[in-house]
Amino acid sequence: MRYILTLCLIVMTLIATYAQSTVQGSVLDEHQQSLIGATVVLLEPVDSSMVAFAISDADGLFTIDQVDSGSYVLQISFVSYGTKTTPVEIGGERKNHLGSFSLTPTTEILQEITVKAEHIPMGVIGDTISYNAAAFKTKPGATVEDLLKKLPGVEVQRDGSIKAMGEDVNNVLVDGKEFFGDDPQIATKNLDAEAVEKVQVFDKKSDIAEFTGIDDGEEEKTINLKLKEDYKNGGFGTVGLAGGTESTYDGKLNYNRFSPQMQAAVIVSGNNINKQAFSFNEYISFMGGIGNAIANNNSGLSFGEFGGGTPQGITDNLSSGLNFNYDFSKKLSLTSHYFYQLSDRNLDQQSSASQFADDITFETVGQSTSDRLNKNHRFQANLKYKPNPYTQISWKNTLSSISNLTTVIGNTEFLQLGLLTGRTTTDLSEDNGQLGIDGRLIFRNRFKKKGRNWINTANYQYGVIDEESSLENQINNIVSSIDIVQNQRYNLEKSGLKVESAYTEPLSTKVFLSGKYGYQIEEESPERLFFDILDEQGILNDELSRSYVKRNTVHNGSVSIRRNAKKLKMTARIGLQSSQIRGVIQDDAASPIEDLNNQSTHALPHARLDIDLSKKASIDLTYNTAVVLPTLEQLAPLPDNTNPNLLRLGNPELVPSYTHSFGVDFRSIDQFNFRNFFANLHFSLVNNQVINALTVEPSLLRILRPINSDSYASLRSYLSYSSPIRPLKMKYTASTRVRWSTYDSFINESLTSVNEVISSLSLNVENRKKEKLDLSTGIDLSLTNRRYDANEDFNQSFFNYSAFVDGVIYIGETWALSSIYDYRFFSGEFFAESQSFHLWHLSVKKSFEQGKFAITLQVNDVLDQTRGVERFGGLNSLSDQRFNTRSRYLNLGVVMKLGKRKKRAGLAL
Repeated sequence: MRYILTLCLIVMTLIATYAQSTVQGSVLDEHQQSLIGATVVLLEPVDSSMVAFAISDADGLFTIDQVDSGSYVLQISFVSYGTKTTPVEIGGERKNHLGSFSLTPTTEILQEITVKAEHIPMGVIGDTISYNAAAFKTKPGATVEDLLKKLPGVEVQRDGSIKAMGEDVNNVLVDGKEFFGDDPQIATKNLDAEAVEKVQVFDKKSDIAEFTGIDDGEEEKTINLKLKEDYKNGGFGTVGLAGGTESTYDGKLNYNRFSPQMQAAVIVSGNNINKQAFSFNEYISFMGGIGNAIANNNSGLSFGEFGGGTPQGITDNLSSGLNFNYDFSKKLSLTSHYFYQLSDRNLDQQSSASQFADDITFETVGQSTSDRLNKNHRFQANLKYKPNPYTQISWKNTLSSISNLTTVIGNTEFLQLGLLTGRTTTDLSEDNGQLGIDGRLIFRNRFKKKGRNWINTANYQYGVIDEESSLENQINNIVSSIDIVQNQRYNLEKSGLKVESAYTEPLSTKVFLSGKYGYQIEEESPERLFFDILDEQGILNDELSRSYVKRNTVHNGSVSIRRNAKKLKMTARIGLQSSQIRGVIQDDAASPIEDLNNQSTHALPHARLDIDLSKKASIDLTYNTAVVLPTLEQLAPLPDNTNPNLLRLGNPELVPSYTHSFGVDFRSIDQFNFRNFFANLHFSLVNNQVINALTVEPSLLRILRPINSDSYASLRSYLSYSSPIRPLKMKYTASTRVRWSTYDSFINESLTSVNEVISSLSLNVENRKKEKLDLSTGIDLSLTNRRYDANEDFNQSFFNYSAFVDGVIYIGETWALSSIYDYRFFSGEFFAESQSFHLWHLSVKKSFEQGKFAITLQVNDVLDQTRGVERFGGLNSLSDQRFNTRSRYLNLGVVMKLGKRKKRAGLAL
């Protein structure tokens, strides 16, 4: 039966394809010369909805494939020319030649487009694709995210991330300005679709390239939301509140107030259903960067929550944000935003792991209960001053405050051959506070000679951490029994300054010579004091307590030459970096001071070729080198014994790692037929890579200490292809990733070589016509293989896969029925058993008064199968973790639009 159905589907597809026609024609100007880049759109005559479109080529020819027979409206537009609209009849022939169409210049461009704009869904002006929002009908109350889903060439992923022309969109502007920093989803999820006049998609050049006019190859796919005139003067927003079973609640308010000089917006959100108000990028900003986020992950959040995994624990979230942009004049402008986030997470966790060291194999089984209360404040302001066309001054400051209160109670049992050999318990409370400032002052100056410029930058930072912990650890095993009752205090002061000056001189209209010099100094002074509690009195433990001062000094200089041409761009650079790491260790008042001084010099060559193979395809070849200095956590000899099963030590004698990277990136983007192909291959070879050396004590206590390794290599590859399935009016994306790495490590001072391959495969399919049904489905498969020379019996190979079906059915203009279904499978290799879950969420929405008011009913986890499960492999372990999470609940909510609703206005390209 399966083969019969497959055969029937193939036959039906072939029949449908055969029954469709190809439409061809040409576009000429008033002199009967070819017009290149004219927009040709085929529309339904009833509602002017777009059927297909094309762009005229170098000969003025256009081709629209796979068009059903019938009556249509053909619309042809070109900048500075009048728009031509004519009815056409497409017959059953394989090819329909419509002939030539002549356009004439017009001096009434705005009036002409305003009258006929309802037929123009999009146009191309230079490198910018401009979509007319009103040509893509959205339901009442829709957000910008709903609008983007309807735009050809734009994709919105399940997690809310955006792709345009197959590339990731990391920047969404509102009328050309930042909106809540660099998180695109804040704009797309909180702005009304009806407020948008145009959606512009383009490759935004770097700030330096925009100012100097020299393309430096640094671009990012950007979307600019151009608001309607009515919305540029006034306020609008949304407020919603929901509550239901299991004492769940979810509320959100967003309000925007715009004027010609000002953009202001406020967002307030609160819930206890494990829903994040802001994206992963904003969370990282809260924590002061990815390094801080990993080192201080006491926020009550799980990184898996941002990647589509099951959130750990149950979290109460309260978030708010304020965005304020103001143009004081044409020369002076301010962009700023403030975020506040409070989260309180309760987590119950059970874990089991198999571990090995030398000829020792043992299992650990543990459970813990923790509560983490996190408060984050973050304020950022960027002041730009441009006194004349040749000078620009930018001053950007970020102020942050982080507060964490953590309590953990847990126990772990150690087993060998099924017999209990040890047990540990912990009772930990921790109070952590952080304050920081990070600023940048940039002075840019360009000269009258095109291409000549001088750019100076100064970065400064200052931060403090104050932490106090109270712990009671009990360690019992066959050979000993230890009780640790301590108060610990940790203090850190950090300061840094980096200055950089770069000068560029044009050698010709296409060739530029640049020189750059930078100086950086950074100092960190941590101190950890241990107080043993005896008879409720704290006695300083001199053996463990110590302070440390680390100072990094870096000089780097480089000379580069760049050639910018239409088809070929080349960059070659040679640089030299001198690094010095000074470390001063003070064990106690009586011990001598140990002074460490690590100096190194590295050459930093760089080369890059950007080749445009055609209008659709390009390839980039890159060779790069980089020096990474060890972090404070890796260097500082301050022991961390808060985990009774794991002791972390620093290594002050670490040296910088030196990386050679080679990359090939190929892209083929057909933005008019929506076929995209991406392929990249990146190889890295690292000298002195910092890795963790593991020691397992006879008591089975693990000790981690970072060391430098001379053997580390990695390879990453990515393939992705997306294309429409026109006969079925669908589109699909297939992609695969492979990450390979090999490195030497040490377990109980024995060298072991580790080889790791992690690969994934995904396929997503969705329909293209979303007026009545928005349907998407896909599968994801990941496979992990890890090989150890030291213990081949512990080689790991396990896989996970998932499948999903998401759908929204629109019934009339006011009803929407949504369904989200996920199937997740975790293989049972090396684990007790395989795991699989069916997760199904349903919701229904009824809108009133043209979307101004709506009622929603949501059933989360209809089948009550949500379970917290994570499985992963480590240096010498395989772990299985189970945790509590939010499962089935029912919520009833109301949503109301704020501000006066506007009628759709005419459009302009």
